[in-house]
Amino acid sequence: NVKFIYNPIDDDLQPDKTKVDEWKLFFPSAACKGLERTVQAFRAIERKYPRFRLMIANPGYFKSLQFYKERRIHVLGSIPHAAVIRHMRSSFALFTANTVFPETFGLVYAEANAVGTPCLSLDWGAVSEVVSDTSQLLHADATSEQIVARLTDWKENGRPHVTPREDFRLTTIAREWEALFTQATKPKEKPCHNTT
Repeated sequence: NVKFIYNPIDDDLQPDKTKVDEWKLFFPSAACKGLERTVQAFRAIERKYPRFRLMIANPGYFKSLQFYKERRIHVLGSIPHAAVIRHMRSSFALFTANTVFPETFGLVYAEANAVGTPCLSLDWGAVSEVVSDTSQLLHADATSEQIVARLTDWKENGRPHVTPREDFRLTTIAREWEALFTQATKPKEKPCHNTT
């Protein structure tokens, strides 16, 4: 038998009263997960909306990303998880344009939606399974212009309202693991052999 259990998000991840910076986009993933394409798309965004900033958090196991630093691109480096969540809360959107390294789960997408921040992302790997609303996604072949058009729609008509996924909560995932271990450790019934 094959069973999958999701990665957990904290039970207390909920939207709060953090003020959203309407001109801040946040990339909180490894550089191999589409950073180059994300920066390319951001430059198209910047041409239409010069006030936008892109904040990049690097998990730390890649070489320095300082070469990405520009006037409107800020490399935060490796930051604590609590700081990642603070940036998510205050960002207009989590922004990734990954078509290089498919997400196997995409914890940052689940966490962003849990705190009420939509993900402006491409439908690649497991992302569509993780986000709470697929209106946050564009086709993997989307051009930079199409990404800008979606962002424009959000600026003019409001961001998508996103909600936490309760099936990703730590308590839910813990119960699933407990049930799996309980089932695995149950004594197997011995087959009954009839004798005549």
